[in-house]
Amino acid sequence: KMSRVRDSIFVKELDTLVQQFPNWNIVDVGGGMYPYKRANYIVDFKEYGTVPERTFGNWPHQYWNKDTWIKSDICDTQTPLPFEDKFFDFSICMHTLEDIRNPIHVCHELMRISKRGYIETPSRIDESIFNNSYVGYANHRWFVEDNEDELVFTMKSHCIYESNKMYLPSNFQFLQKNDDVMIFWWDDSFKVKEDVIIHMDEWKQKQLNFINSLNTPIK
Repeated sequence: KMSRVRDSIFVKELDTLVQQFPNWNIVDVGGGMYPYKRANYIVDFKEYGTVPERTFGNWPHQYWNKDTWIKSDICDTQTPLPFEDKFFDFSICMHTLEDIRNPIHVCHELMRISKRGYIETPSRIDESIFNNSYVGYANHRWFVEDNEDELVFTMKSHCIYESNKMYLPSNFQFLQKNDDVMIFWWDDSFKVKEDVIIHMDEWKQKQLNFINSLNTPIK
């Protein structure tokens, strides 16, 4: 996660936006491994002080501290995040939703506690590239896509390994700059859903269709 956040070209864009609103109250949800320096609060599964002291963002100092580091299982539907509705002006959730068991609940909590925000995950393209022993990232549970301003989660099934026709070769060249990430800016609220797939034949066909849509010859 740390290298993905650090290397994101959208960090500069994020900083530029936030600099225009110096009084914004900002939360970084799931950012414990690599917190945004300008965030006033960090929400993460890990305790304060148990993660690497690395931050991102071009700011002279970090804005959060031990008291505003909130340890929380963000996927726990029985325990809402400890903030009032729209408590934050802005929320950040970078390279987190693809990892966790209940991303839709977390999206609803992001909408509840903040007025607007920024979400970033690996793109479905990036998650479909064969890389040494794995396709995409071994610990990721979901493909995450922006479908006409609706965030859509599709389970990343082990069926992807059944045929090399269902993933991209390691030397795949991205069609456009930034194709390796899914970026999602939102204001007030957004639509979110899981693409629920019951039968694996359907999942395999959808993945084949996705790969074929990239017009990449696979040997």
